[in-house]
Amino acid sequence: MNAACWVRGQAKRDLDRAIGICTKAIKLAPDEFAPLDSRAFVHLRRGDLPKALADAEAALALHPTSAETLYLRGAIRLRLGQKQESEADLAAARKLDPKIEEQYASYGLLL
Repeated sequence: MNAACWVRGQAKRDLDRAIGICTKAIKLAPDEFAPLDSRAFVHLRRGDLPKALADAEAALALHPTSAETLYLRGAIRLRLGQKQESEADLAAARKLDPKIEEQYASYGLLL
């Protein structure tokens, strides 16, 4: 289910359905960070920044060293105008995975 959500978010297609799929995945695996990360990405694609941030933070509470989620939260914070917090997240993500920016650029998430 997480993959079905993520693919829709990545493709920017059927985003309302993606939210429902992610939510079901979260209910089925509440201790997994990936569905929360995926839903945060979909919320970002939809422009719902408060919900995107809440999901990214919940995902990081479960897996604080996820470069992907740190980068995602950095992107969300940047769009929220939280420049200092964004820069810290992006730097931490790049330290964990030097190619993280290329990865998200391939999804069309350019900062």
